[in-house]
Amino acid sequence: MPTYVLEGGSSALLPAKPLTLRIQGAGQGEVRLEALRNGAPDPHAITPMTGMLVLPRVTEPVEVRVVPVRDSTFPSGTVVALSAAIELHGDLDPERAVMQGIDLSGLARRELLRVESAGDQVKLTAMGVIVDLPLPPLAARARDVARELLGVERVPAADAIGLRMRVDASASMRPLVTEGAVGAALEVLVGVSRVTSHDHPVSAELGTERASVVTADSVGDLPRAVHEALGQLPLRTGFRSRGSGTQGAQTALCVVSDGVPADLGGDRTALVVLATPSAEAVLAPRAPRTTAWLPLPEWGATSTYQQLMESEGVLRRAVAAVLQSVLPPDSALQEQLAGVGVPLDVEATQIRASY
Repeated sequence: MPTYVLEGGSSALLPAKPLTLRIQGAGQGEVRLEALRNGAPDPHAITPMTGMLVLPRVTEPVEVRVVPVRDSTFPSGTVVALSAAIELHGDLDPERAVMQGIDLSGLARRELLRVESAGDQVKLTAMGVIVDLPLPPLAARARDVARELLGVERVPAADAIGLRMRVDASASMRPLVTEGAVGAALEVLVGVSRVTSHDHPVSAELGTERASVVTADSVGDLPRAVHEALGQLPLRTGFRSRGSGTQGAQTALCVVSDGVPADLGGDRTALVVLATPSAEAVLAPRAPRTTAWLPLPEWGATSTYQQLMESEGVLRRAVAAVLQSVLPPDSALQEQLAGVGVPLDVEATQIRASY
């Protein structure tokens, strides 16, 4: 029997017979399928077991969504596939439609499929499944945290904005390149961009006298490419955070540095500062309120990358700060971010304790 692959809003027609839907893949035992008709649970839907749903008949449009069973959001790495089949007794190869590579990480729920009657058939339509590019581990984690904080897979199109990442290339940053802290900061920004940028460009440049744009095969490769480009630069002093380029209305500037640049300013500008907890305490009074602080290790302790991977509180604070900086001030999503930040003294104490 034929198998139809649904993606990007595509549809398929199956016979109007009882329809069995199953979730497969990572997190299979922790997800539940729900059927909604006019926004309320479909009284005809049957849930024989976790991850399985049966629609005996479809007379009105039904939307099928997936929700976590135990947690408020899906954990990182939850990627599933959905199959919808006419499973007749004795049929080992039923006619089916499938949706693959559905990344649920960080979401509280996900609408998957719309099922509606079409005469002697039922029409199945994929509901906007986004297949993201592969990301490095910290970038994927930052993306998942951004989704969780905002409660959406991607921001509405009206709020979407490109990111221009400008990295301080002065001599004081060179040890942070070697330590991997700069790469960690860029992975955080790349992860956030998968939620905020849609089809807007995401670019990276070195903070030299003339804008030195770094190219990569994909957005996910940008952190590695910038790391390599910084390692090849001669040592220099001074840093202009805005550079000589112009800032488009649909692009936010994201500055990565180990201090607060004197020329920092302008709308839709995010500052990411790499600093030890003690340096953060000194720099914070002159830094913007929404500065994203990424911890540098003190006393030969855990690397910045590992700290961000292991401490969800530190990563959440940084991701929330970037989102507050780049999203429109009047966006309804800004309300989702209120109160996410942790006071400096409390956060610094937690960081030191973890060492």
